[in-house]
Amino acid sequence: MLALVRSQHAGQHWITALGLVSDAALHMEMCEGSQGKAPYWMIRRSIRLLQNLTADFDLSPYRERLDEAYEDDTMFRQLHADLTAGGFPVLPYQEALSHCLALCTKYDAEVEFLIDFLEAPRGFWGHSIGLRRVTGSESRSVRP
Repeated sequence: MLALVRSQHAGQHWITALGLVSDAALHMEMCEGSQGKAPYWMIRRSIRLLQNLTADFDLSPYRERLDEAYEDDTMFRQLHADLTAGGFPVLPYQEALSHCLALCTKYDAEVEFLIDFLEAPRGFWGHSIGLRRVTGSESRSVRP
């Protein structure tokens, strides 16, 4: 039933919104003192939902591509620097990286798979390793 839920606005979908909110909570996990609090529990709920939705599917192609994408930590390094410059009390870089990757790798392949499976617009979801490459000249129609 959840697969049939569509936004009233073009370019929006519940799966990309869930990925965005999960990543925002993940970014808060980089801040000292936030571990095990509201951001963590948001991520845990996302993980449980996404793993239940994708339990019968092979996500290994997505996992492999994400593992390769994480070898380049440029975006994470920039986020860490931005949070530090903004005055947030962030964890040391290496600790923040390993903590966030441990959480993110529990839901990122599921989000990528569901974006492809549901033919959802990518929206603000930060990754773009899906097997169905979505570009600005997307060929499928989007509801007005």
